[in-house]
Amino acid sequence: MIRRRRNWSWRRAAAGRDIVPSRVTVTHRAPRRSRQLARLFGTDRIHFGAPYNSISFTEDDVRVPLPRAQPGVDRILAQHAELVLAASRPVLGWLDRFRAVLTAAFRDGTVGLEEVACRLAVSPRTLQRRLSEHDTTWREQTERVRHELTLDLLHSTDLPLRAVAGRVGYSDVRVLRRAVRRWSGTTPGELRKAAPADRTG
Repeated sequence: MIRRRRNWSWRRAAAGRDIVPSRVTVTHRAPRRSRQLARLFGTDRIHFGAPYNSISFTEDDVRVPLPRAQPGVDRILAQHAELVLAASRPVLGWLDRFRAVLTAAFRDGTVGLEEVACRLAVSPRTLQRRLSEHDTTWREQTERVRHELTLDLLHSTDLPLRAVAGRVGYSDVRVLRRAVRRWSGTTPGELRKAAPADRTG
């Protein structure tokens, strides 16, 4: 359901009717209070955890004539959109940045203390010290990210279990099965059956 808000009332003045985004994507996770963003953007159709930030409109809305628009208004609107997106991004803490880098390392198949430390431009010892300052360890964080990636692969793909195990750094399917049992008390196959049907290879 789209909610029209006064934050976007300038569009009525320019186009003669309300125009609201058909979709908004932001890269960060959903905040505890998302209503403020809904008021800001003028829509509840906000998707968090996206790979990029964007504000989308329908083609009809994009091409609507703007009889009252002043020259240069397109540049003003583009700048406004950039400011709105910038304001919606929270400042990532060090641990959030570390987890993002660690997740990328898993996806690239380069998981290792030295490799991740290099990506963060610190020494392995400094990395371990920073993790300790956040009351966690390298082992805890790799296990957490491995858990998240494993569940994502089981839920969103039809990859063979051997391929899933390889992608998350397990030596074979037996290790993967034991890990899934430890995390969820069930098997990889049962997790897949409980997942939505729209999966890719």
